[in-house]
Amino acid sequence: MKQQQLITFATAVSKAPLQLISVTYLGRQIMIPTEDIICLEGDGNYTYIFTRTGRQYLLSKTLRHYADHLDNQVFVRIHKSYIINVAYLQDFDRQCGRTFTLTGGKEVTVSRRRYKELIEQIAQHRVVALA
Repeated sequence: MKQQQLITFATAVSKAPLQLISVTYLGRQIMIPTEDIICLEGDGNYTYIFTRTGRQYLLSKTLRHYADHLDNQVFVRIHKSYIINVAYLQDFDRQCGRTFTLTGGKEVTVSRRRYKELIEQIAQHRVVALA
């Protein structure tokens, strides 16, 4: 019975969204809380993490790795190169149609295929935030 409980616990932990991301910065390991992440930008086998403090970190894992492990209620894959935290959306350029501005001034363009998903996620996030 204990072995089954351990397997159940291990399965639940492995499926739980990341709360912290470990980063090597200036020779030190630092932990970045996921709520501090504005967006992630993929560049081949590397990912840049942009934080609300204005720092940018380069990690040697793919964007897909983070897409699989971040909370999909907060983080949305908007393009093959971007995952954004919907809490940091600031502005929407209605002229261009699919360009959003994030906290810190970073502009991201949403792919046509993922636009509807983002709009639904924004609506859900805003309703939850107001409740």
